[in-house]
Amino acid sequence: MTPATGPRRRAHTASQSRPRRHGRPWRSVLLTAAFGALLTAAPLACTWTAAPSDASPASAAPSDASPASAAPSDAGAPLSAAARGPAAAGGWLLAGIDDVTEPDPGLVAALHGAANEARAAHGAPTALWDDGLARAARQHAAELAARNVLDHLGLEPDRRTVADRLARAGSPYTTHAENLAAVPPGFDAARATVDGWLESPGHRANLLWPDFDRVGYGTALGAGGTVFVAQVLAQAPWVPLDWSTTLVEVGTLRLTLELVVGAPSTVLIEVDGVQAQRTLEAGTQGWSVDVASPGPWEVVVGVPGAAANRFAIDDAGSVGASGRWRPDERRVRPREVVRVRSASVETQFREVVRLQLALPTTTAELVVGATQVPGANRGGGLIAADLELGDGGELLVGLAAPAGDGSLAVRHRWLLRRDGASILWAARP
Repeated sequence: MTPATGPRRRAHTASQSRPRRHGRPWRSVLLTAAFGALLTAAPLACTWTAAPSDASPASAAPSDASPASAAPSDAGAPLSAAARGPAAAGGWLLAGIDDVTEPDPGLVAALHGAANEARAAHGAPTALWDDGLARAARQHAAELAARNVLDHLGLEPDRRTVADRLARAGSPYTTHAENLAAVPPGFDAARATVDGWLESPGHRANLLWPDFDRVGYGTALGAGGTVFVAQVLAQAPWVPLDWSTTLVEVGTLRLTLELVVGAPSTVLIEVDGVQAQRTLEAGTQGWSVDVASPGPWEVVVGVPGAAANRFAIDDAGSVGASGRWRPDERRVRPREVVRVRSASVETQFREVVRLQLALPTTTAELVVGATQVPGANRGGGLIAADLELGDGGELLVGLAAPAGDGSLAVRHRWLLRRDGASILWAARP
């Protein structure tokens, strides 16, 4: 980027792009770039990063939310030798970095005002202040000033990326962007920073993206009086209007079939129209499946037939609620590879979390990991489901919105965790 007027001085530039898909292409790229910006008589270096969308959109993302033309990557390179301060040891990060106090609240207020003025001038809504985002921005600005570099990547593993820093700061945002700047002494830092971001396509896209409705700023004074600025923007997640979790025991009926297998074979078993397939060794084998109450349940056992992907009936019958197996002698058994010897039915109890959420949207879907929970959306903004905790006593769940291509874009995540008899919700970007 070149100035309209004034002297020219070089700043480090770099561009990186890392895809991370969550739905629509413009919401599916994690971008990291460093740009050099020359303002009128004032050099400014800034970096930005944009993450995929996970929160309710106000409007479509801008078409230029994509990396600028790539330059040789040297993100994290120090500033000019004249501004370079003494190298910092890694240990400084561990002492008080999470409790950094904002050194210049007036500058932060000026940044917040100037950025929102720019958003308003370009039709974007006001971005509201968020303490968690500001905490993450403050921590990173302090690290950049101590290292005397502009770099999205932190030195410590749990502060390595923007998402890491948000998680450490306790912010639940999964859609976020970061703009950075370093302003030499003698200039209006707030105006120089915002003007520089507006003149850089990537920074401008972040700053003016209408979906970003939360923001936080952090500043720090570096070597030679250079002011380091970090801006973290985010899209507010869906926040439940009401939610409850209850730990309950759910009883299910488990049907167990005792099978006699004459030779190793792939076996297809259908119970009341629901099919399952497994490869069994020769001998006596057990097969269990949870069934709906009440019985009886129709059972069909098949083995591979003459045609590809076809099975031939090898046994058939029904199981009553008492667990008694009743063979159906009328069914054809051409091969007699697998036969049902006996059956049993017993009640199994499992511990589940009964989750209920009331949301300000009717389009949300509940996901566990990356898998949608069928039937959880009960309509009218109500989400309800019984979720079985994993072996570790916790489950990563999320709320997702349908994308135009039929996929789901996660907009908020929680870690559902069992702690004794209680259920805890912890923010997890």
